[in-house]
Amino acid sequence: MCFISLKQFQGLIYYITLLVVTVLAGTSSSSTWCSRDELALYRVTMQTFWSVKSFPKQYPHWRPHAQWSKVIGCAHNDYFSLWTLGGVASDGLKMFVETGTSDDLIDGHSQGKEGVLDVFSAPAISTGVGETEVNVFLDGNHTKVSLISRIIPSPDWFVGIDSLDLCSGGNWIDTLRVEVGPVDAGTDAGFTFTAPDWESKPRLKISQITTHHPSHPANSFYYPTLRKLPPLAAFHFTKVSVYNLNETMFVGGANNSQSATEETVDQRDNQDQQETLNETDVSQDNNQNSIEESSEILYGNSPPHDLSDDPTPSKFRIDRLNKLIKKRNRIRFEKLRRHRPRPCKVSQWSDWSNCSRTCGFGYMTRVRKIIRKPKHGGKPCPKLVATRWCGSARNCRSLENNYFRW
Repeated sequence: MCFISLKQFQGLIYYITLLVVTVLAGTSSSSTWCSRDELALYRVTMQTFWSVKSFPKQYPHWRPHAQWSKVIGCAHNDYFSLWTLGGVASDGLKMFVETGTSDDLIDGHSQGKEGVLDVFSAPAISTGVGETEVNVFLDGNHTKVSLISRIIPSPDWFVGIDSLDLCSGGNWIDTLRVEVGPVDAGTDAGFTFTAPDWESKPRLKISQITTHHPSHPANSFYYPTLRKLPPLAAFHFTKVSVYNLNETMFVGGANNSQSATEETVDQRDNQDQQETLNETDVSQDNNQNSIEESSEILYGNSPPHDLSDDPTPSKFRIDRLNKLIKKRNRIRFEKLRRHRPRPCKVSQWSDWSNCSRTCGFGYMTRVRKIIRKPKHGGKPCPKLVATRWCGSARNCRSLENNYFRW
């Protein structure tokens, strides 16, 4: 048998008590989850630093020059993944990082389904150093943001963020800056910005490009004298507003310190979106109107002038009013999401036509069609017809193998 002294026993009791108190203190702390009745609006800004001074090696000056694709992203929960280091690129990701086509990037995860709350797109940056921004909605069930922008030109390189959680300790983060470097999607084996297509079969794992990885002197980001690459881009997340979806948003206006009147959506958002937000402005008059309209639904076309005079029990009456107001509030925010700008969507290019002339110089054309017209102030459609020269500069009596392309 094993015996312990009284002093040892007292010490053991003290340790167990301390452990229990620590656990209870941890469990009694505030929730680490943001409320499911909150809708947070964030402004996402992408700032790029791809300059010849910071990245002189093989810096692309022309055909094409250094630039960035549009930013594609979404607000989602834990069950969705746009991309992840160490994973394998999806077909949609491969298409986007190699060609810029984003139709299948979030394939099967449309807005409001499959763990995705909001899908957003920011305009492309036409130079190596620039800035672009877009707004995104999150809620307590979808607190993470993933996004991606293609490096142009490159084989399959991009910058992006994977599942960044903007809810911390039960509160929405006010501002956050994340610096990022180049990432290799693993779908193309090219080493340089302008390398020809060289498909990787099977696809390699998505990996971070560093000063020594890939470890080959031909790589455009290979800087063996540096410990790490300077940031290629940075993403800024700024909280614009937090909208409460519960009943206190419309009942009891004195308690609404975070109402929609405090801040509105950025002036660059389209008019429809602004008007919808204005509908959610909380003032004493709107609160009274909400109660009167809801009471009309509850009591019929002739509601009592004073709700306190109605014989219906007060708690029951207020509960029913709150349910009606909450339902209407959710419909309004759904309308807000539906009226966000949607860009034009076009088909793939057709094959090039035959040369317009069989002797001397002519031209070839290719076309694409509009699949979806822009809505609510979204990005307009790009050009639908492309033309290039063709033909022969030699004598027309010798036409074979004389065609060239610019």
